[in-house]
Amino acid sequence: MATLARLSGYRFFRFDNEVDKRPIVQAVKEGEESCYARLVLEPLMILDAGGLKREELRWLADTVREHKRTLIRGLHVQG
Repeated sequence: MATLARLSGYRFFRFDNEVDKRPIVQAVKEGEESCYARLVLEPLMILDAGGLKREELRWLADTVREHKRTLIRGLHVQG
């Protein structure tokens, strides 16, 4: 698991064994591993989520949109 960024209490990372070839990141709320989301960066969409409120998912989508270049660059460096 390679951490790509830590933003406002969330850790963004990718799984080394991700089989989907799309640019996908995982976001986990620090200290609450059961609060997570799995997001495709292009086009931006939430694939899976658990333990997060709708407002938190909206915030995550906005944050990913804002930091998309950095996250994609991290995926290419780690990949």
